[in-house]
Amino acid sequence: MSRYEIIPATLEHMRLMTRIMREADRAEVEGAGQIPRHLLNLLYRNSTHRYAALVDGDLAVVWGVTGAILADEGMAWLFSAPAIERIPISFFKEARRWLHEMMKTKRKIWSSVAVFHHQSIRFYTMLGFTLTDPVECGSQKMLFHDLIMERD
Repeated sequence: MSRYEIIPATLEHMRLMTRIMREADRAEVEGAGQIPRHLLNLLYRNSTHRYAALVDGDLAVVWGVTGAILADEGMAWLFSAPAIERIPISFFKEARRWLHEMMKTKRKIWSSVAVFHHQSIRFYTMLGFTLTDPVECGSQKMLFHDLIMERD
């Protein structure tokens, strides 16, 4: 059985993730017209919450929420590496717990996902996000859904 731990993400985790992220995540970033290392650096610097999960010592996922500390909404982001596939159910339970924590300080959390990224769409909708109709994004005009979670 694989052992995992959740720790605060560092800039080094973000740099490593740009090299090891799963292909669907990379295709999504590049399809939006972004360079993975630039985007992950920007997300890291603009996030109020940022975490990393290690599975048996291997980086498996980084995630967080951007936005000002006092803002009532933020953008969720998550990038994964192949190691996450060793703990899919455990990570889903952890993600649900951390999302609950983030929603204590945010009224609304949103994200975007490419229409082809079926794993991410399933993951976010299972967490309770609402999926919107797709819209074109980026220079390649790739189709993306917005994902929204709100509390009263």
